Amino acid sequence: MQLASESSLPSLCILLLWTLLYMWCRGQAQSREDRELSRIKGEFLTGSAGAAFFLLLAHSPWGGTGLVAGLEAILLVWSLGAAFVYGIYFLTYGNLFQAEDMLPVLLTNRKEIKAFLDGQIKKSLLFSAVAGFLVLVLASIALVWAGMGEAGGKWTAPGLIVTLISVAIMVKYAMNCFPLREIRLARKSIREMKRAGDIHADNLARRFKVNLAGHPEGNVFLIIGESANRDHMKAFNPAYAEETTPWQSVMRNKPEFFFFPKTYACFTQTAQTISRMITGMNQYNHQSSDYLVTLIDASRAAGYTTWWCTNHKANDYQTGYIMQTADHVVEVPAPTGDDAQLLDVMDTIPQEGHHFVVLHIMGSHLRYGDRYPTGFPVIPGNNKKISEYDTSIAYTDHILQKMTEKARETLHASVIMYVSDHSEDMKYTHGTGHFTFDMTRIPRGFTFLHRISRSIRKRQNLSVVMKAVSLLMIWCLIPYVDS
Repeated sequence: MQLASESSLPSLCILLLWTLLYMWCRGQAQSREDRELSRIKGEFLTGSAGAAFFLLLAHSPWGGTGLVAGLEAILLVWSLGAAFVYGIYFLTYGNLFQAEDMLPVLLTNRKEIKAFLDGQIKKSLLFSAVAGFLVLVLASIALVWAGMGEAGGKWTAPGLIVTLISVAIMVKYAMNCFPLREIRLARKSIREMKRAGDIHADNLARRFKVNLAGHPEGNVFLIIGESANRDHMKAFNPAYAEETTPWQSVMRNKPEFFFFPKTYACFTQTAQTISRMITGMNQYNHQSSDYLVTLIDASRAAGYTTWWCTNHKANDYQTGYIMQTADHVVEVPAPTGDDAQLLDVMDTIPQEGHHFVVLHIMGSHLRYGDRYPTGFPVIPGNNKKISEYDTSIAYTDHILQKMTEKARETLHASVIMYVSDHSEDMKYTHGTGHFTFDMTRIPRGFTFLHRISRSIRKRQNLSVVMKAVSLLMIWCLIPYVDS
């Protein structure tokens, strides 16, 4: 058996792809724990076994046949693709691929994926990367093709034994390799949240009982923002050079408005944040998802008709099942488009009765330039990305003004609260690949309108839903102190 022969080259490439790249990334990882080479056991064993398997096949009686060449090409292209994605991720975020980042990959629609690529990677770089990958794929196929002319030898007992051992190792460890390992863990999380949604009704019937005395007062509005960094908001950070929140800057001086300038998100991705923001589950209490009770449930028990109005696509179980617990679920005609669509949705809420309304806006989601309409005044910035981001913040300020006015004037609002799901880093956006505290510095503000404020002054006890709002403030925030 000649290792330097053309038929051996694909196997050697497979070995290098599954070992050197992952070893190098591990060695450069941020934490000491991640730098342990034992953590690439799956990649190392699978790659080594795969290389041995095809090396022996190439020099077996089946060597040079189309079947062996086809299998070699499939594994080689797969190995190349996995290594390529892993390497690009590492170069972008400076850290290893996190299983949590596979959730958005599995749950996000194509439009959001395109927006992420456009926002994170320059088109010229993306084109060059794709072109380079295709060249490498063609080169890999050429390697396999070149080895097809070589005839293999006879099977030997040691060779057959090593081949069978290699197959057993690949079967055992393949699911512990990137990306199958990350996909498996992400799907496990999805199954758990889907299961929680399936048993949610039973939980309510058996575990959540409230004897409500009295009646609700007014309507309650919770506006959930997206990717808003309070450090880019003049109302929360007076030192910021640009006036990105003219309406909120005025409102913060009103006695009925309350702003919290040191609020932190509990996670850096929407699905995980919402699932903790609207429930009693967090990273510290280890509460099982089997016993979740949502803010929607608390509001309904308090006598409110519940609404979830969204400009997002309900494409994940972690937020979708919570959303579906509302009495009314309304998706705007063009999801992920202009947040002004939610103003039209608010017109469909009856003025009679008592309502708890969630308004889930797109806010400053990637791509920032798509978050505001043409003709909206653009805020200058140090670069195009910051300019577009700050302009999206300013447009959210405009939307918040319109929502507050409509809720106050026509929908008898008693409480309006605004909080973003997570924040945004201007280099790494948001996610778990490269954590920065910029991803967690979110705005939070709420207003008690005058009618309910006078009522509160006369009574010591708040309604059930007011207690729920207070719990929300605790549940969705990590009590760090900004240094």
